Amino acid sequence: MVLSGKKLWMSARDYVMIVVAIFIFGFGFSAFILPEKVVIGGVTGVGTIAYLLTGKTYMIGLTQYAINLVLLGIAYFVVGKQFVVKTIFGATVISLVVTVMPPLFDGPLVPGQPFMNVCIGGIFTGIALGLVFVHNGSTGGTDIVAAIVAKRTNVTIGRTMLFVDFAIISSSFLLTHEIAKVLYGFVVLIITSYMVDLVINTNRQAVQFLI
Repeated sequence: MVLSGKKLWMSARDYVMIVVAIFIFGFGFSAFILPEKVVIGGVTGVGTIAYLLTGKTYMIGLTQYAINLVLLGIAYFVVGKQFVVKTIFGATVISLVVTVMPPLFDGPLVPGQPFMNVCIGGIFTGIALGLVFVHNGSTGGTDIVAAIVAKRTNVTIGRTMLFVDFAIISSSFLLTHEIAKVLYGFVVLIITSYMVDLVINTNRQAVQFLI
């Protein structure tokens, strides 16, 4: 019973931290990145493209969730049930957050400083995603694609995510016709990746005593 209670507490703590982390992601994305109309990687980036096409912020979360459902349906048969169950929670919460938060911000929190905004936004989103991974969660999107590809081929998960994110960010040029926006998207990708690694590696640090 003690062991069961401990497992229950750890599981509940993970879910709470995943929700908190996703709200941090939503803040960084909605307050700094989206107002600059910068497309980032992942299905959030695809949702941003849908927003740029329609002008409706709710299209971000709607598009994101629709894509995740399709990918999770494929992953159920390719990767397995356990992966899908763990992923669907994070995918649902992040879709809700990126639907509710963007209308709360009329513009970037740092007006007239697009580079600073994407850097700050990248820091927030990177910390958030790092926390999600540390607490055994996933927000779906390119995570699912990478897991499917890794299951069927020899291509690593990290390389697959990099290729997919690169394609999504690059495609934004067809809409904005501004190379600066594309470069800002890559800046967010680099900073986010760095912060994710920093959070994960910091969490795994240990102290060794030699006697």
